[in-house]
Amino acid sequence: MSVSENGRFKIEKIYFRVDCGLCISPNLVRSQIEGGIIMGISLALNEKLSIKEGRVVQTNYDQYKITRMKHTPEIEIEIVENDLPLQELENPQSSL
Repeated sequence: MSVSENGRFKIEKIYFRVDCGLCISPNLVRSQIEGGIIMGISLALNEKLSIKEGRVVQTNYDQYKITRMKHTPEIEIEIVENDLPLQELENPQSSL
């Protein structure tokens, strides 16, 4: 992370490690995690919602600053493999 001359934070790189159990589709897992990271960065550093006279001021995405792909940091995701056996999930309705 760095700070610019005008005091804005910039995240240079994110390293994320996840143990999601049996990973059937690594590309899908990575895509979901990347999307969540980008939304979190956007919320923390850019997004602002203003209310004036009971109405939201930002009426479109050109006024609502979300993080664009060109402003995202390098993201490295590691999916942790484990050798734990699969277990059945209990149906919470079955005990009713």
